[in-house]
Amino acid sequence: MKLAAHYILQPERDPIKYGIVTLSEKNEVISISEGAQNIQEQAQMKFYPGAILVGTIVSPSTLQKKEKLPVDQLFTQEQAEKPAIWWATGIDLKTLQLTTTSKFKQLI
Repeated sequence: MKLAAHYILQPERDPIKYGIVTLSEKNEVISISEGAQNIQEQAQMKFYPGAILVGTIVSPSTLQKKEKLPVDQLFTQEQAEKPAIWWATGIDLKTLQLTTTSKFKQLI
């Protein structure tokens, strides 16, 4: 399965614009790659408008109360054996900061 978004965000890495996360059948991250400016529909790929976060993040309920928080401060220092994957909407895609409408949903 593949997940695509306007941005793929990971701790201590540059954001990947129009990125694609490829998952195994066990929902483990196989690869994270750059996509094209206009991601083409592919079999077993789902596009999420906004950002996909790969890693351990600060509590979503805490994050939803923050505004103008840079996305590099979304992640905790904890390293999980299997990273979580979150979908974030309401992020300012020009500045990559949280807004008052930011919401988070865990996908994996």
